[in-house]
Amino acid sequence: MLSPIGLCFIPAFLLPFRIPVTISFIPNSDKEVNFNLSCHVKKKPQPLSLNVKAEGYSMECLVMCEDSTGSKVDLSADALNHINLGEVWGIYIHG
Repeated sequence: MLSPIGLCFIPAFLLPFRIPVTISFIPNSDKEVNFNLSCHVKKKPQPLSLNVKAEGYSMECLVMCEDSTGSKVDLSADALNHINLGEVWGIYIHG
């Protein structure tokens, strides 16, 4: 995704500042990628070609439960997890 969409670019020599362009990239693998992005600019005879370099990476999350004996069990995000808390004491305060 390229933003801002529909922005009118003005030549840099006419402005004291530059207009930022944001490119959003959603990688599908853990590797470096390099691709060319063609931008059509009004009153420019040929498209503006941007060379984009990005690096895809993923993060893996694991949640575990450890009981009093030190035994560890992986908890699943896709299923119901049963955890035996043993005997639990509570205090009831009437107020």
